[in-house]
Amino acid sequence: ETPKTHRRRSTERDIAMARSSLVPPAPLRRVLWAVALAAAILAPAAAADASPANGRSMGYLPKSIPWRTLKEVRDAGFLAANERPIMYLVSREGCPACMKLKSSVNAGGDHTESIKELADEFVMVAVSETEMDADEEIKKALNPNGKHGYVPRVLFASGDNVMAKKVTNRNTRGAADPKIGNDFRYFYPDAESLVVGMTSANTHFEDIKIKGTKRANKAKRIEEERKNPTKKKQTKHKKGEGGMQGLEGLMEGIKAQAKAQGANIDL
Repeated sequence: ETPKTHRRRSTERDIAMARSSLVPPAPLRRVLWAVALAAAILAPAAAADASPANGRSMGYLPKSIPWRTLKEVRDAGFLAANERPIMYLVSREGCPACMKLKSSVNAGGDHTESIKELADEFVMVAVSETEMDADEEIKKALNPNGKHGYVPRVLFASGDNVMAKKVTNRNTRGAADPKIGNDFRYFYPDAESLVVGMTSANTHFEDIKIKGTKRANKAKRIEEERKNPTKKKQTKHKKGEGGMQGLEGLMEGIKAQAKAQGANIDL
């Protein structure tokens, strides 16, 4: 089996696992209900992980990443001061695919360290599916695939919270189920794919920042020239002088070469 075939089969298995999270079978739903009930009873014990100091990690590197809450990143004052893009990790307790991603992220090693380093470039937000479903606006933003609400999903947004829908996992777009099409494009099955996704997102937002700086500089120059028309003329005059000087230098070079060869030309 070639490496490419192995990756394809592995991706298909991961997506099959994510698809199973769409509608849990009845026995599993009863188990999840019992887990949810136990979590509600034991909620005070988990208060440290849900504190504003660490947001809500949902078990993804809780001691290494300063996770934020949905409430924090939706605050107008926070968004006005924020300069980093936002990463949303949508997860569900008891979901097999979520547990696999969590285990991979927390396993240690190079990928775990890369995620910790890349997390510094983002505002990190871990979102429970229950929390997301409680608000229709958030649900629509974090579930761009509509009814196919598989988990885990990872989506990225600009610093002012505009979703970057084009930042996706290229390895899972349309894979395994052509009828569903691109519905798994926000699915990241393990730490390795998450590192690739975070790196791609960081590059995406850096490119936007560079383009924005260039546009701002151009707009500033145009505005300065509008306020001071003589400055534009002076710039053009200097460019013209530079061109003439270059031409004169070329002529002198031709004369010197001709003289060295015993010819006498007058330009």
